[in-house]
Amino acid sequence: MRSLLTRLKNSFRILVALLILSIPTIAQVDEICGEFGLIPSLAAPRLSAPFIFGKITLKDFDQTSISPKVSVTYLNRGQSPNRISLAKSGNYCFQVTGGQGGTLVIDVDGVEVARKGLSTDNTAQQREDFELFPAKNSRSTPPGTVSAKFYHPPNEKTVELHRKALEAETNKDAKKAIDFLKEIVSIDPADFIAWALLATQYSDQKSFTDADVAFRRSLELKPEYTPAWINIGKMRVAQNQLEAAIGIFKHAAELD
Repeated sequence: MRSLLTRLKNSFRILVALLILSIPTIAQVDEICGEFGLIPSLAAPRLSAPFIFGKITLKDFDQTSISPKVSVTYLNRGQSPNRISLAKSGNYCFQVTGGQGGTLVIDVDGVEVARKGLSTDNTAQQREDFELFPAKNSRSTPPGTVSAKFYHPPNEKTVELHRKALEAETNKDAKKAIDFLKEIVSIDPADFIAWALLATQYSDQKSFTDADVAFRRSLELKPEYTPAWINIGKMRVAQNQLEAAIGIFKHAAELD
């Protein structure tokens, strides 16, 4: 009997230790994912579903220059791609609904700068933080790879317009953002990134016909431009064309 009590006490101590060790992670996911409306309820006072979350930090960027646009995309074959855009350093959070694993992709101004494969064994919340440095900096951004496959040379005639379009998008002024992006593609018709951004703005405003035209123009210039394909898939979902959306998302996964 005494031996049984001793074993129970030891098991209880281990359980308490594990709970104590898990508190920081629970607090982190509650705090960060709470920014995206994913908050505990009275029935579930702690977020317990699987989440991929973390912080993106810009390091050594010139504070007097235009802030780069940072995007975080979570790709998982079991669910639709999700994307979060940041105008500067900030947090991200994705709820995992299609099984563990997947890939995180970080873009800066439309150029992929980091990619991280996620564990398929971990069922708890996973935190992945990234530090991003300017391209001119010799330091790398672990973990990740640098890719120029979606690079479009800057056009001095449209740099300021890109800044204004980003500012309008940040301020949720869709009309201004569309006007600036239309001006960009009229000056630089080869800017496939601007065409895709314009199409996405049209899609967000339910102007699907205009969005189709702009997306087609972007993909004529860069057929493998994955962000455009992902946003086309999201547009098809918004149009309740689910079969088409699935085919598009599969194509995006095959491309990247």
